[in-house]
Amino acid sequence: RLPTVFTLAAKKTWMNGFFQAAEKQEIMLGKGYGLWNETTFRIANFPSHTTEDFNQLIEFIKHYGL
Repeated sequence: RLPTVFTLAAKKTWMNGFFQAAEKQEIMLGKGYGLWNETTFRIANFPSHTTEDFNQLIEFIKHYGL
């Protein structure tokens, strides 16, 4: 809901694999809330993330095939 939160939605089966692959890369992702819990991930609290954190996530998403 906030402009400082980035979200991505996908099918539940795809998102499950995405979360497992991210965990293996030591990337911690937040899940959505309520009905969106199993089909979204979100990134919030941007000031606490470094440029390197974002670059790692971008490269991971590219590699994962989003």
